[in-house]
Amino acid sequence: MILNSVYSQTPVFNEHNAMTRYFIDDYLAYLLAQASQAVSNEFRSCLAAADVSVIEWRVLSTLSDHPQISVGQLSEIVMCKQPTLSRAIDRMEAKGWITRSLSRQDRRMIAVTIDKPGVQLTRPLLVKAKELEESELKGFSKKEIQTLKKILRDLVDHCSNRNVQDSSSEEDQALTRVVANYRSATKQRS
Repeated sequence: MILNSVYSQTPVFNEHNAMTRYFIDDYLAYLLAQASQAVSNEFRSCLAAADVSVIEWRVLSTLSDHPQISVGQLSEIVMCKQPTLSRAIDRMEAKGWITRSLSRQDRRMIAVTIDKPGVQLTRPLLVKAKELEESELKGFSKKEIQTLKKILRDLVDHCSNRNVQDSSSEEDQALTRVVANYRSATKQRS
């Protein structure tokens, strides 16, 4: 396979000029996914014990800060497509955790609010989430933690703005050409 031979023969260096063995060892998206998995594993167990899915948790924790929010806004915040979110909202409403109603500000929009049982469920989970975050970040200074979070927020903003402004950049077009050439070469060998 072309890609395997290219990566196995080409050393990859990280920002410390240290050679990594594989491309993926220094690939940002993979590193972020690894960090997310490592940081959230224990908390996912807490959610499972409380019979709360990750999407439900994102909704509940968001509603703990927003007295009322539209389904569209909630969809963006919890990083979930509206059809999937609607199913989660249906389940949560059936459990008595939240209520869906017409928005007070705009009667054309559906708003979601957290109910008392949802608040009672969410409060201890918020505390546990913060405790686990502190535990995971032990060994990092307060300044390092602030810097890490700032960089992550900046990265999210940068990528969000870039995606809106430049959905068809030269880099994307070049990558599309590389993938097309690779597929073409693979088909010719078959």
